[in-house]
Amino acid sequence: MTPAKKKPSSGGRKSSSAGRKPATGGRNSAPRKPSAARAASASRGRKTSSPRSVAPSRSTASPRSAAPASAGMQAQQAPARSLRVGTLQPAPGAMRDRKRRGLGTASGLGGTSGRGHKGQRARKSGNSPRWFEGGQMPIQRRLPKRGFTNTQRVPHQVVNVVSLSARFSAGDAVNRETLKAKRLIDRSDLPVKILGSGDVTMALQVSVDRISTSARQKIEAAGGTVTLPEVRTHRPRGVKKTRV
Repeated sequence: MTPAKKKPSSGGRKSSSAGRKPATGGRNSAPRKPSAARAASASRGRKTSSPRSVAPSRSTASPRSAAPASAGMQAQQAPARSLRVGTLQPAPGAMRDRKRRGLGTASGLGGTSGRGHKGQRARKSGNSPRWFEGGQMPIQRRLPKRGFTNTQRVPHQVVNVVSLSARFSAGDAVNRETLKAKRLIDRSDLPVKILGSGDVTMALQVSVDRISTSARQKIEAAGGTVTLPEVRTHRPRGVKKTRV
């Protein structure tokens, strides 16, 4: 038996062009004429543009160039931090935690505590002094020794006579206080010695601790005077003190 053919139903889909309306605004259709109101509004819009249509103007400066200026303004506006005892703190990285040794292998310094296995430096008292050179003759014993250092040497502040003629006038007194006031010496508690470099052409009243022979001759030749402290003489051994 052959299957019966189905009849086309009357309620099928309609063609796509059946429900559409004919287009009125095609290329062949006549253009619409603008009304008087539209023409007036169009002429007004050309003359005066609305604020919304105006695009905001972009600044010529790039954001990278503006960044340093803004950072500088923030630094100027930031309040100055006062230096007090409560605000003192060490510099970053100056203070570090000490190494804690012998706390297990996970710490990295466990077991041998960073000393390694056996050897001299692994012992309790195995650290040698800085001058130790493994047993050979150290450098401080290899070098020869000559001369000596005088532990009783007294340093003197040196002033030349040319400086006296430049800073002092005729008849002035030259001593530790006046030399320090003229900034020819730095300290008034150390002895002063006058040397004969240069010339002096005025009479000065010099009273210092020591003076060279040439300086004394030049000062006295110019009409000045030189006064030195009394020389201390040590009592020889075996000589008794004399009471006055």
